[in-house]
Amino acid sequence: MREEFVINLTLNIGQLGLQADTGTGIGAFSGLTGFIAVATALGVTVENARDAVQVLTNTRERWLLVLDNADDPETDYQTLLPSGKDGTVIITSRMTDCQRYSTIGAVTVGCLTTEELTELLLKASGTYPSRSSSSSQDATRVISILESHTLAIIQAGAFIAAGHCKLVEFVKRFQQHPQQILRYRPRQAISRYGDIYATFEASIAILEKGERGTDASHLLDVLSMLHFSPVPIKIFEDAWNGAVQLQMSQTQKLQLGSTYLTGWQTQTLPLPEFVGPPGYKE
Repeated sequence: MREEFVINLTLNIGQLGLQADTGTGIGAFSGLTGFIAVATALGVTVENARDAVQVLTNTRERWLLVLDNADDPETDYQTLLPSGKDGTVIITSRMTDCQRYSTIGAVTVGCLTTEELTELLLKASGTYPSRSSSSSQDATRVISILESHTLAIIQAGAFIAAGHCKLVEFVKRFQQHPQQILRYRPRQAISRYGDIYATFEASIAILEKGERGTDASHLLDVLSMLHFSPVPIKIFEDAWNGAVQLQMSQTQKLQLGSTYLTGWQTQTLPLPEFVGPPGYKE
């Protein structure tokens, strides 16, 4: 009987973390050495990840490779996909370009509904399967104050399940001690980064890779001051027009009708290159 094994490869901040279950135990690895470790577990010595991928291609055992968080636009994930008829690859990604790797169709996963988030919170907090109206109302208030952030809701449920407060008390506790809860790390079912703050920090680290990511990070600085509801594009149009008018009235150094900002403005609020030509100075 042929051996079957599952490889869970987590792609994070430009590195690869891998867990492999070959029937003899679970090993956790980091970096591209994860692929090499899988090859070693299969009894083959290789020196790089590309050769390790080829080992999976040639193996006769059935295998499942999960590429989780394949979100780096600078990475060619084609090089990490073994071929062959004995293996299956599952890719989770926020990049629509990764759909090209699908042979049976891609599945788009949307946001959880309020009802699904309520069930998730009640289960995580230990009050599931309670469906009393009071519990549902308490859960709705928790979901609202956490702005429907899935990981935050799971962490809130773990915080409640650990006996730190009751479901009905959580909103008040969060208002009084938000950092304590956002930095809380449960003993079981710990997320990859441990707590909410660490998850946000990891997301920003990924976002700030490259010039476009840095621009997006600066934009988040502005958006963080606004309500999370859809932001009207007119806000940015008015800001652009106002900045151009200010520049025109103060410097008079650009021709009428130009849409470039001054050096002071671009230093104060870093913007993409389309704001002005490369090398433009006040």
